[in-house]
Amino acid sequence: MSISIEELEEKLTEHFRENWPNRKPVRLKEMDGGCWHVTSHKVPGKYPAIRKDGENITVSRLVQEMCNSKIPEGHVARHKCDNMKCVNPEHICSGTVQDNVNDKIERNRQPRGITAGMHKLTEENVRAIFLDSIHSEDDLCSIFKVEKTTLGYIRRKNSWKHITSGLQRITLLYEGDKKSIATSGTCNGNSKLTEQQISTIVEEMKSEPCAKIAEKYGVSPSLIQQIRRGESWKHVTGGDIIPVDLSIRKKYVLKGDTHPQSKINSEIVKKILAEDRKIFSKILADKYSVSASLIRQIRQGKAWKSIHQEDNNK
Repeated sequence: MSISIEELEEKLTEHFRENWPNRKPVRLKEMDGGCWHVTSHKVPGKYPAIRKDGENITVSRLVQEMCNSKIPEGHVARHKCDNMKCVNPEHICSGTVQDNVNDKIERNRQPRGITAGMHKLTEENVRAIFLDSIHSEDDLCSIFKVEKTTLGYIRRKNSWKHITSGLQRITLLYEGDKKSIATSGTCNGNSKLTEQQISTIVEEMKSEPCAKIAEKYGVSPSLIQQIRRGESWKHVTGGDIIPVDLSIRKKYVLKGDTHPQSKINSEIVKKILAEDRKIFSKILADKYSVSASLIRQIRQGKAWKSIHQEDNNK
């Protein structure tokens, strides 16, 4: 039903005087947007309310039941105008608490970021945490006085979305339980390759075996395999598995002098084989700066087999 502001003042005054006969008249004032505020009585809190039968009843709820319709049990009075002090019947309707929450989200009224009462971070702090690729998680927690879960929420864009939604951060690599943070690609100080070389390697994989490519660039075959499987240098390869034509894969094994990680050469191996068999492997390992297990493998013919084959052919 349509009602004027004067009629509502009279209705509210009559209702209040049922309990307090000497109560002064209720006066309302029209505000911007057509909202009506109570100006004659002090309004504690966010919602104008009266005390009746030992409990507080909001004026907006009273107005809804007086002028519109009865509020079902479990429902509340909702404000279409988002003004909690408004008592204009045309701005009030009944609904559930969830309806109220949905209104708050849709109209972007929920507290977030620095408007949330419990926040510890500023918007600049959040940007720094999201983009940081130097400090460990423990360091960041110490610097900003927050928990690791808070860092995770920020970096996964589960919280402070209005700040992080437009940001892009460097991929992080986590190693072991310490989760030490390292930047990816050429930003990693230990990187032996460049983005341009990775792009070239991806093309070479179509015609050359991984072992040969590894030898060419002075890296391990396992790294080339990780690149091929999309496990390394994802920001260049896109993380996709690189198909390899098996018909062009020939047996190419890095061994002996051709292996980039070899600590000894064929001449040293020949000297090791020439040593007295009674000398302990540990002594020879110290002498040639290799492991004792490698000395045993050489003696047993399990390593550097090509040297053994040369001796057998003589």
